[in-house]
Amino acid sequence: MFHLLALLYQISMYLVLNSLITITPVDGPVFEIRSIQDVRIKSSWKNLTSTCEITLPRAYKVENRNRDIRDFLTAGTAIEVQLGYNGDLQTEFSGYVTGFDGSGPITIDCEDEMWRLKRTNLNKVFYKSKLRDLIEFVVPEYQTEIEEVSIGDFEIRNATAAQVLKEFSEHPYNMFSYFPLGSKVLHVGFPYRFKSSNRHILHLQRNTKNESLEYRNIEADQIQVRVISHLDNGQILETLHPKNLDGASQRTLNVMNVETVQELEAYAKAELDRFNFSGYEGNITSFGIPVVRHGDEVDIRDARYPERNGVYLVDEVITEFNSSSADFKRVINIGLKV
Repeated sequence: MFHLLALLYQISMYLVLNSLITITPVDGPVFEIRSIQDVRIKSSWKNLTSTCEITLPRAYKVENRNRDIRDFLTAGTAIEVQLGYNGDLQTEFSGYVTGFDGSGPITIDCEDEMWRLKRTNLNKVFYKSKLRDLIEFVVPEYQTEIEEVSIGDFEIRNATAAQVLKEFSEHPYNMFSYFPLGSKVLHVGFPYRFKSSNRHILHLQRNTKNESLEYRNIEADQIQVRVISHLDNGQILETLHPKNLDGASQRTLNVMNVETVQELEAYAKAELDRFNFSGYEGNITSFGIPVVRHGDEVDIRDARYPERNGVYLVDEVITEFNSSSADFKRVINIGLKV
């Protein structure tokens, strides 16, 4: 505890919070905001849409224009949020204004690039198709990173692109979609399919504020996943992964129109990776640095239990910035152990 208090004291002495919000109105020149109260950003590959909530002082006036900021906050206004210490700003969110509440302090609600995919209307029937064929129809204006799998027959009827992507995140497809921060490249695939090359050290006694972690111990050779594919012609294709484990507990995953054993093996491995490890579950609250994104890796170290040290993929990051309390933190929810 003493070391943590000393670290907090050093941070308060040497690090000054900074923020910059850049707003590009639909029909006006760009302007910047530096005086904010709060920012809360939630980003995860599980949620389809990354969101941002910004709180400004009541009746905030745009510098050099003498106009209330609410005059510029129409839906679709582009917005970028940068946060940091001592003038070293990092882009934390990029997207669009979706609404605001000006009854008290001004609260601005924002969504990332996925907001644009909620404003389309699509209709088409696919027969014995690949996932790539469907996604390229749904988002023709975007570059993509897509899992190469079959989806069989699929009908889109009066649906937005976002609704189609949301349906693929559910059973039996289990394909998740998201835009990486600041990118217009749509990623669609299994959980943990697209990994970042960024790795950050989080030492529980040195550079974190607190943690809510639980350590679980599971023998990796005691679980099997059976994947059953139901084909349009009535046939059933299945596989078991890993094989030849007598007495192992089994989990069953049903999928539609996956036509090869190789694809079924990919489904099985992705499902097994979700729960088949000994290690931590939960979240860690860190400071504004290091800059951690979902999909990054965190190397968790604990001086009390060094045998539990390990590297994990990040499922979700909730970033909170409060200027009045000089608080800048990230709640980092971990997932698969690497």
